[in-house]
Amino acid sequence: MSVKTKTLMAAMAAISQPIPFDGDGDGDGGDKIVLTKEEFEAKITEASEKAVGGLKSKNAELLDGMAKLKENLSKFEGVDPEAFRKMTEYFDQHEEAELLKDGKMEEVIKRRTQRELATYDSKMKEVGSKLEEAQTQADFFRTRFQQKMIDDTLRSEAMKAGIRPEALDDVILNGRSTFSLSEDEQVEAVDKDGNLIKYEDEVMTPEVYIRKLRKDKPHYWPSSKGGGASGGGDDFDADSLEAQINKAAAEGNMSKYRELRKKQAQGG
Repeated sequence: MSVKTKTLMAAMAAISQPIPFDGDGDGDGGDKIVLTKEEFEAKITEASEKAVGGLKSKNAELLDGMAKLKENLSKFEGVDPEAFRKMTEYFDQHEEAELLKDGKMEEVIKRRTQRELATYDSKMKEVGSKLEEAQTQADFFRTRFQQKMIDDTLRSEAMKAGIRPEALDDVILNGRSTFSLSEDEQVEAVDKDGNLIKYEDEVMTPEVYIRKLRKDKPHYWPSSKGGGASGGGDDFDADSLEAQINKAAAEGNMSKYRELRKKQAQGG
């Protein structure tokens, strides 16, 4: 029993007369109901039991709910809650998971294959781009190498022929438009059809090119040496290496020509 109820009952115990009570509740002369102390206590007890009964019912309902919740939670004993949450989110949000739940395995395989192909194509394009870049760099260095081989060969022949040092750059620049480097790395002069270029019945070698310059641009040489320089091709006999080179060129025997040129470059 509550403190308030106990206090009220103690106060009523001090009153000896019965307690009047308005039966109709309007306060305007209705019939009076007089309750004794025992009857009043009974009324209070009855009201208290009704209130407490409701609370007991609600409490029982809550206890029953907790028991059922505990029973359901026991089914997940040993399961990582976070992992379960992520798995649930995966199935809720992932389209493939929905397809798998619907038994559409072929559709999932198709989609995954398409993704793999797209990834493969992307990587192949990347590889292709890198190969193209590498090829560009290789071509650049190949061109630089060819140019250096031609420049060094022309420079060497020009210096042997006594050309003025200040004319070397001009000789080399003009020679670049005439000479190229063959597959076996020999400096040679060929036309657009791949045929060897000749000058006065001789194959246009770097040596012949320098002799041609002596006639076309005598100012490349110091005046004191301009009229006495040697190097004409008429001094070679039929058995000389130069004659063999010219013969191979005249016959169009490129392999023989290049073989002899290589031998000549090696001092043979």
